[in-house]
Amino acid sequence: MHFFLVALLAFIDLESHANTWDGNSIDTSWYTEGETVFHINTGAQLKGLQSLSIEKEFQGCTFFLDDDINLNNHPLGVIGWRGHFFQGTFDGQGHCITNFKPSQDINSNLESDAVGLFGYVYGATIQNLQITGSTDFGDMNNVASFGVLVGYCYSTQINNINVNYNIDADVVNAPFDALSLVVGRSNGEVEIHQVKAEGNIQLRKTYYTMRQGCHIAGIISYGVADLFEIFSDVDIIINGGNRTYISGICASGTLHDAIFTGSINIETADNTCIVNAISISSDLIANNVISAPSTMSNNPNGVFNMMCSNATNCYYIIGISSRIQENGTGILSEDLKSGIPLAGYDSQLWDFSNGKWPRLKSLIPEYGIYTTNEQGSIAYCVEEGGSARIKLIPSIGWQIETIYVNQEDVTSLIKGNTLVLEDIQENKHLLIVYSDVSNSIKEESRADAFIIERANEGIEISGVVAGTPITVYDMNGTVVLRQISNGSNHLVLPQGIYIISAGEVVKKVSM
Repeated sequence: MHFFLVALLAFIDLESHANTWDGNSIDTSWYTEGETVFHINTGAQLKGLQSLSIEKEFQGCTFFLDDDINLNNHPLGVIGWRGHFFQGTFDGQGHCITNFKPSQDINSNLESDAVGLFGYVYGATIQNLQITGSTDFGDMNNVASFGVLVGYCYSTQINNINVNYNIDADVVNAPFDALSLVVGRSNGEVEIHQVKAEGNIQLRKTYYTMRQGCHIAGIISYGVADLFEIFSDVDIIINGGNRTYISGICASGTLHDAIFTGSINIETADNTCIVNAISISSDLIANNVISAPSTMSNNPNGVFNMMCSNATNCYYIIGISSRIQENGTGILSEDLKSGIPLAGYDSQLWDFSNGKWPRLKSLIPEYGIYTTNEQGSIAYCVEEGGSARIKLIPSIGWQIETIYVNQEDVTSLIKGNTLVLEDIQENKHLLIVYSDVSNSIKEESRADAFIIERANEGIEISGVVAGTPITVYDMNGTVVLRQISNGSNHLVLPQGIYIISAGEVVKKVSM
């Protein structure tokens, strides 16, 4: 006989776990005019918010996302547009919107020139949200600004956002003024805290529609903003372009405590490209910023910068390119990964570990190793790059036969009764196969232990003083039987595994 324990991660396979939208359903039943707090659980309800935003601005309203949502690559449309800016608070509560496909549509008759999950926002707060997906922009036309999270924002707070997104497009009919993986464009008084962006921006034929040219960046591509605790691991590839401005992180404003580890590569650009690993504008004020791109390459007419000129306690990797105009302090990659803290960097914000790029503690992901039963799940959480030591203690009468982690047999990793998983870089599915090694009762050896013997339709317990309470629990902790010992006790129990308590002695039995 084999017994399977399956540990499924609640947020690992987001596409299968999340509520999946059919692309057509619209639910506004959750909304009541005059109320200010609302909860969204499904794709149909999120589409309902988008539909309501055509006529409403939601000033003073708060929307909580209570579950992961899989949009299944169906176009949602934008929440907030030029006619009615979104002015509320959207709190994702750590949940994820997966397979997000951007769309200009407001309704069947209107289109927005600012595109993202949110189109136009003003005086809003957007926080605690993850977004994943990809796009080739399809049949979009004349988009002024695109950001996966927000197209165009004014006087807005953006906090604790994680975007993992891929853009791969021929941009001909949809020229952009501004394009990024988080915010397309800001118009001032925008603060961005604890934001992480990972993915790719690969564009061909990037024409521009305004005098300044096309602006492309990892976090925010045009306008002034104040950014704090930022991580950008975005790879940007541009093939063909006209006076394109490119940055790994942002446009202009102030940048505090940030690191860029992506790459920027310009292939056969038609005209001059201005490339800065950190910011588009030299007016940016940078404090405690690290520029560590894997590669940077440009066409002969381009201008490169690893760091803006207004840099304090800022570092860039030496030797990335011989054509770079360097600002800040140069440092070798091995020194940056030495584990030695950089002078002036707050140890409460930064983690310096040997062999790794410096990391912002608030943005270090946690991964889970889950065990489940019918009542729920228990997660062992580990920081990225950490190790997990898992004790495996089979019940009496069972032994571990095989252990799978993400469908890989890792049984050989068990030492004694401990499974060690090193350098955790992703969430783990755990499957343990047990085998039944006993057809009879196996019991612990203890001098004062009572005696258990198999009997008709159950067990016989002896050696327990008369008057002693006897309690039997199943493996879920539920009491299945209670009685007072009469010296010789016959307990009728079906086959299974039980914990039996008699006085101060506890035994586990399998039958």
